[in-house]
Amino acid sequence: MNTDWHVKPLSRKSTISGQTFKPGAHVVCYIYSNPNSPTELLRSDILTEESTHFNLPENLLARWTRIVKEHDDSEQKESQKQTLNNAEEFFLSLYDEFNINNQEHTKLILKQLLGLMLERKRILKRLKNKDKNIILYLHVPSKKEYQVPQTTLALDEIAKIEQQLTILIND
Repeated sequence: MNTDWHVKPLSRKSTISGQTFKPGAHVVCYIYSNPNSPTELLRSDILTEESTHFNLPENLLARWTRIVKEHDDSEQKESQKQTLNNAEEFFLSLYDEFNINNQEHTKLILKQLLGLMLERKRILKRLKNKDKNIILYLHVPSKKEYQVPQTTLALDEIAKIEQQLTILIND
């Protein structure tokens, strides 16, 4: 498989109203594949009070809510923390029951790459597991276990996907 995913970065304005997000605003983030181009991941960021006006796409991959932080370019550490929070919320949302659709292969790749990233940051802890086809993680903050089916990816695939994920989860 040679997938080159294209994703839209985090928006600073609501997809529905175009209103700029202010610090403290609650924003619902939706990630879904474009029905006309399956290699393109779309992102819609919407104020929570506008989310009732958003029609959930059938090909929804993930959904989470975040709070807009005060963004100061000199505070790189805060930006990195927000990126990590976005990655964590994205990973956890891949296990929500609302995400039942035909995007299983895409979700499998996302689970595996985000899981590895969060393991490196010690948000997920790898547990011993006898099944070689499953990576078993413990989500340290919640103490909840997650199973990630293991798949083999080519290095060029990982590089392309990782680059797109970075754009997707950065704040």
